[in-house]
Amino acid sequence: MSEIVSTSIEPISDSDWAQTPDSVKRSLLGRIEQLERQYEALKAENAILREQLGRNSQNSPKPPSHDQRKGLKPKEKQEKGKPRGGQLGHGGHEQKFYPLEACETVEEHYPQHCINCGAVLQGKDPEPYRVQQVEIPPVLPVVREHRFHAVRCGCCGVSTRVWDEEVISGSRHGERVVATVGILSGQYRQSHRMVQGLLAQLFGVELSVGSINQLRQESSTSVAAAVAEAHRYVQQQGQVNVDETSFAQGTNDGNNDKGHKGWLWVMVTPLVSYFGVFLSRSSQVCQQLLGQTFSGIVGSDREECLQPFELSMGVT
Repeated sequence: MSEIVSTSIEPISDSDWAQTPDSVKRSLLGRIEQLERQYEALKAENAILREQLGRNSQNSPKPPSHDQRKGLKPKEKQEKGKPRGGQLGHGGHEQKFYPLEACETVEEHYPQHCINCGAVLQGKDPEPYRVQQVEIPPVLPVVREHRFHAVRCGCCGVSTRVWDEEVISGSRHGERVVATVGILSGQYRQSHRMVQGLLAQLFGVELSVGSINQLRQESSTSVAAAVAEAHRYVQQQGQVNVDETSFAQGTNDGNNDKGHKGWLWVMVTPLVSYFGVFLSRSSQVCQQLLGQTFSGIVGSDREECLQPFELSMGVT
């Protein structure tokens, strides 16, 4: 028979309360207020759970199959020999601290009075309790404007304008903008509209949807040499695992004007994985990827479907 534990608490006399230090009073009152908030939260949660427990097919949208049948006892869980929660000796997973040199500020907080007797405290704590708050700094785009002036000659009257073909005919966006568009579009599979919104909200960079597509192509072109090198490496390996899956593919680069279905092919080796999007899943694509010809296998797709038009490289 379980022992009944009394929940009554004897009140504190006026004399004892008058002799209690102010710091202890503040601590007790704060603790009582905290417990009252927790009690109200638990009451609300208990009411919700009771309401959910009483639901059935007659008073809620639950189907009759979910009603508990009379006489059917829930299956008891088998004990696995270990209690719930963290096991003895488990180290836990604490949040890692940034090094002190990475902190913008370090604020030291010291108690002023003893929580027991109220006396003034002095001294230092060699191992204080540490809390780090991390914030992302506001990001503003770095804009560099180039002005090409024309100056009129005082002798002949002809105007001469300075000219830099690389700046004038080059890209209007820097390498980091191109790389960010490539990562958001490729690795994180965001649409043109989503990339446009993310760049505006996170970095304050305003781009049109057409510019997003242009920067995607620019990003693809910039890594073409590395992708080709990865492809050659994979082809030279003794054992390669190849697979393919359907891949939604438009014609943003103009190489799929007939709207063929796309296929994402992957060639996996222990060091390098090579990905390629093709407009076919035939054996001819497999031969093209591996750089080999297999006798007895004939592909039926047309040659125009064998041109890869969006490639990426992954290193494991």
